[in-house]
Amino acid sequence: MSQRLLKDLKELVDANIISADTAAQIDAYYQRKPSPSSNRLIVTLGILGALLAGSGILLIVGHNWEQLGKGIQTVLAFTPLAIGQALCLYALLRQKDTLWKEGTALFLALSIAACIALIGQIYQVSSGLETFLLTWIGLCLPIVYLMRASSVSMLLIGLVTWYACLVGYNAPFSYRQLSIPYLYPVVILLLLPHYYRLARQTPSPNAFHLHNWLFALSFAITLGIFMERNDNLFEWLFIGYTCLFGIYLLIARTPWLQQQKLSANPFIIIGAGGIIIIFLTWSFNWLWIELANNNPRDQDARFAFSITGLALLLIWAYTYARSYRKLPLTAWDIPALSPLVFAAGVLLLKNNPVAGILLCNAWILALSVYYIRMGAAKDHLGILNFGLLIFAGLAIFRFFDSNFPFIWRGLIFLAAGAGFFIANNLILKKRKRMAKNARV
Repeated sequence: MSQRLLKDLKELVDANIISADTAAQIDAYYQRKPSPSSNRLIVTLGILGALLAGSGILLIVGHNWEQLGKGIQTVLAFTPLAIGQALCLYALLRQKDTLWKEGTALFLALSIAACIALIGQIYQVSSGLETFLLTWIGLCLPIVYLMRASSVSMLLIGLVTWYACLVGYNAPFSYRQLSIPYLYPVVILLLLPHYYRLARQTPSPNAFHLHNWLFALSFAITLGIFMERNDNLFEWLFIGYTCLFGIYLLIARTPWLQQQKLSANPFIIIGAGGIIIIFLTWSFNWLWIELANNNPRDQDARFAFSITGLALLLIWAYTYARSYRKLPLTAWDIPALSPLVFAAGVLLLKNNPVAGILLCNAWILALSVYYIRMGAAKDHLGILNFGLLIFAGLAIFRFFDSNFPFIWRGLIFLAAGAGFFIANNLILKKRKRMAKNARV
């Protein structure tokens, strides 16, 4: 039994919550209960030892690789793959420990990559990195469901995101026509049944939260690939991202994620952070000036909008309406309204940069006040300080804005510093007062 549990039992006995006999019975029960941690440590150390030994063998073989014939090279290329398949079969038939299945499945997935690379090098098979990644992904997909391996599923999310970036971002910051990685959504859809199985488990496993992080980051990274990259329609790229982050905030409000810790809810972190970054970026005048100087005749010759951006805007509007149609106005999620504010601003105020800049600054200030108020109401220092950090970020950005007077910059910094001190002090005093009343 852990020292922490022994200490808790002693505190419960001293507080007359449980008797000494009950504490002794609990102690005896945990003493008799076998701990799986030692077995897991042995398995983990065994896998680590096998990886180190395998690395040593690879270095020895690699030193004499050119002196070996193609037949021996081919056998050696398939050897890790055969070992990985044997280990997976053993884990399926003889081992019920999830760690065994995850470890062997990941080893097999990495062995597939090594085998593909070695065979290509031995027989001089020329193919690009995109083809290599797609072949690796296609061969690893069955492992996810045969072994129920979340580690391989997370690896595939990373690989398909890498593939999408290679295909779609082959010319960063360029507005020429890009290749669309149509296989990216296909692979994501094929991984969704495994994700759904993780979501239905109670309590939610760590693999489910890690999948949330990877999916949220992957969608944010690849969204720009599926949007029309036209310098006359660049505002729709920002509208699309704002809508995506707004949808993330609505997902974060669902009951099955709202009960999780903040670190296990990436949608609220990425959604709120992304929206704030976009509004802070558009709080400067250079983007508004570029937007106002776009040639209307060029836009008339093209679509007046980006299809992906408009679709995301409609999805956000539908989701928000369903989530808050029966709630009073005071209960609405203000940050999740950011896509509507931003889209209306850039589309209606494109010829009035001053009004657009004022709108962005006012909305950032509103978000800051919203989170400060929420943190004070929930007695949550993290949320309160997040609101204060938004205000501090606005102050820092205005410090580097040459169009903003020095006196106003100084006053904003003073207000931000005083806000941090006063708000945290009030919350701490409130907690002390509540603790004192509870003891009385």
